Amino acid sequence: MKEFFGVIKYEFLMSIKRKSMLIIALLFVIFFIANSLNVDQAIILEDANKETYLYTAGQSVFFLNLFFPVFVGISAADRAIRDKKNGVKEIINATKITNQTHLFGKYIGVVLSYILIESVIVLISSLQFIIFQSFPLIYMVYAFAALLMMGFPALFFVIGFSLVCPFFMPIRIYQILFTGYWYWGNYINPEAIPSISHTILNASGRFTLYKYFERSAPAMMNNNDPNAILNIVVLIALGFLVVFAMSQFQNKQNQKA
Repeated sequence: MKEFFGVIKYEFLMSIKRKSMLIIALLFVIFFIANSLNVDQAIILEDANKETYLYTAGQSVFFLNLFFPVFVGISAADRAIRDKKNGVKEIINATKITNQTHLFGKYIGVVLSYILIESVIVLISSLQFIIFQSFPLIYMVYAFAALLMMGFPALFFVIGFSLVCPFFMPIRIYQILFTGYWYWGNYINPEAIPSISHTILNASGRFTLYKYFERSAPAMMNNNDPNAILNIVVLIALGFLVVFAMSQFQNKQNQKA
């Protein structure tokens, strides 16, 4: 267990200290503060109630999910393959750290680093609403509830595949394919182009948004849409499952070596 937490700490610090990550995070903060300044003040003043604040919180995180997971998927793609390039894998094999400990520790560490960044973005955006647009303090609770239910599951899902897939294809190819997949698999209307956006694999937070944060169910929502809670569970489970499968694959590779 000591080794596991050691890997988490190391990967978290390695990820959070990347200059490119901090620069992009700062750009996200600026972008979302600017976006929040465009909120219709008349609507807020005329309809200042719980539903309004829930709606604003949900829409803010849903909008964040349009871009932030793409940045995460692209930037996290080199985290696991880096060890192979730097010869770290051979060093790890000589220690007591198992493939499961190393890969899951890396996974959790990277996930936590992006959770921290995304939480700071939402925190600053929420404070802007509270300080400059007279939202009540409870708005911050709504915003972090939306982040917990819509933002974090997407991170677990995206980072799991971003750590594993580059083992089987060039990183640049994965980054291009992932970017295309994100918008195809989450935002394309399947009636126009065949897509999985209406399935339980949708990671945009759309089903949670409709269920818990919208004032009323949108016309595009139908009875065949997946259960929001099940959608969250499946996304997180798939992130862990793909990492577990990769650790088992590495064990078999080590046995053959």
